Amino acid sequence: FGVYTYSFNDGCSFDTSTVTVVEDTSCDEELLIPDGFSPNEDGINDYFEIPNIRTLYPNFNIQIYNRYGNVLFKGNALTPDWDGRATNGNIKLDNGVVPVGVYFFIIEFNDGQREPLQGRLYLSR
Repeated sequence: FGVYTYSFNDGCSFDTSTVTVVEDTSCDEELLIPDGFSPNEDGINDYFEIPNIRTLYPNFNIQIYNRYGNVLFKGNALTPDWDGRATNGNIKLDNGVVPVGVYFFIIEFNDGQREPLQGRLYLSR
């Protein structure tokens, strides 16, 4: 943001112009949902985290499914982001740790305006 002045000199003419840069807030309402994460405990991308969802949609609910339609995780603004473990249902492989693969999510925004969003994500270890 700010006001910037630039000058142009091509050897024959000289010109000065001023440009005012303003903040673009049109993207503030958009969610950037990652298409994958790697919960391998290296401190990088260890959680399926959707930036700003708790601020923009404080009443949201999310469910994560495996390819068979089993619900592995249910979350909302009060629960931690998904760490790649099955915390819902009867899937208890290796302490609930789910294998590498494609998983599916449904986000319900519960704001009375936005329709639920479905998508997929890749879990890599």
